[in-house]
Amino acid sequence: MRPPFAMLLIALLPWCVGAQADNPAPRTRVVITDDIDRFWDAFDQVGMTADSAEQVRLVDRLFVQPGTPGLRAMIERRGLTPADYVDAIRRYPRFWASVRPRMQHAAEHAAEIAAGISSLRALYPDLRPARIFFTVGALMTNGMTLDDVVFIGSELALADSSVVTDEFPERLGHLPGFLASNPSASVAFLNVHEYVHTQQGPFGADLLAMALQEGVAEFIATLATGAASPAPAIAYGRANDAAVREAFRRDMFGSYTGFWLWSNADNAFGTRDLGYYVGYAIAERFHARAADTTEAVAQLIELAYQDPAAVDALVDASGYFAAPLKALREDTPRVVAIEGMANGARDLAPGLRLLTIEFSRPVDPQFRGFDYGPLGADHVLPIRQFIGLSDDGLRLTVEVELAPSHRHQTLISSGFRGLDGVRLIPCLIDVGTGPVR
Repeated sequence: MRPPFAMLLIALLPWCVGAQADNPAPRTRVVITDDIDRFWDAFDQVGMTADSAEQVRLVDRLFVQPGTPGLRAMIERRGLTPADYVDAIRRYPRFWASVRPRMQHAAEHAAEIAAGISSLRALYPDLRPARIFFTVGALMTNGMTLDDVVFIGSELALADSSVVTDEFPERLGHLPGFLASNPSASVAFLNVHEYVHTQQGPFGADLLAMALQEGVAEFIATLATGAASPAPAIAYGRANDAAVREAFRRDMFGSYTGFWLWSNADNAFGTRDLGYYVGYAIAERFHARAADTTEAVAQLIELAYQDPAAVDALVDASGYFAAPLKALREDTPRVVAIEGMANGARDLAPGLRLLTIEFSRPVDPQFRGFDYGPLGADHVLPIRQFIGLSDDGLRLTVEVELAPSHRHQTLISSGFRGLDGVRLIPCLIDVGTGPVR
């Protein structure tokens, strides 16, 4: 489950210098599978015509428009369109034929899921109601949440090693390995993990907070189900903890999730989603050290993940890192001064000006990172000339141009790194010129 980009940027502001899904379905059913039958009805109708426009209309009319709140949440979170479903149907016919019988057994998992949620309630008595929708995600996700809705991409979550995967292109190159792991055997675990997310607050801004939130859900799912995590990252992390921890330490205060979360990016470990392991290990150690494990579960779930001080306190209590996080944060590269304009000012004169950014310690000239702010591309602070980095690596100067009556934002991102590879704590520059349009 990935947090929106704008939310990440807003939450970064304290570290910078100067500056419901619809809910019409009845609550009597916790596990709802209605979308699956509608998908296969649309699937069969699509196969009866070669008219691509008509295929899109059929998927929209038969599947998307009458879809459950879970499907609507899936479409919102993944940005899917009826055309995306038609494309997936047409490209991978042998995959769909092989997975269809498994998807049609979704309801049979309801009792196992209900048992897992019952155990979760025993661990966390304040558990709030949520609903689980087995829907279809056009191969984009096996499970996510939005508010009190869990939505499962059943074509992935209910598959096993027998489904056909040789049609998948390189961009779906992670799926054969995932499907070979028999995800259908871990459906209850997946649903409990996602159910935990419905109890948590918004995602935090840096990699540490995001990894912890995912790791907490994974760890609590093991407590509730009595099963080991099926994620390869957990087993790999246990066997290689020191190396994973050291690499994570270099990235953890930046907003760049890289290969750590929700990504198939190549990495030195050859294993995806190792951020889940780090978060899991922190949660496991925190729980093991607690005098009251029921209270520890509540603290893990209810943690204010957007509050760096609260995250630091829990991580420190776990003892996962050798040094307190306050000291590690202070040793992490960050912006300490901005010269050439007052960050946060709204009355600057338009035109060209030099902007100098001072870092707390030298940064590596091979890396840099400028990104959009929460207002997006239309409000970016344009860099007209890159003057360069000082010889000591502490000061970066650029020439920027301020438009009249305009608000500008630029994120000095964790693309910048210290000489030891530690990523910069991001800083948002947010300025304006006169009355802002």
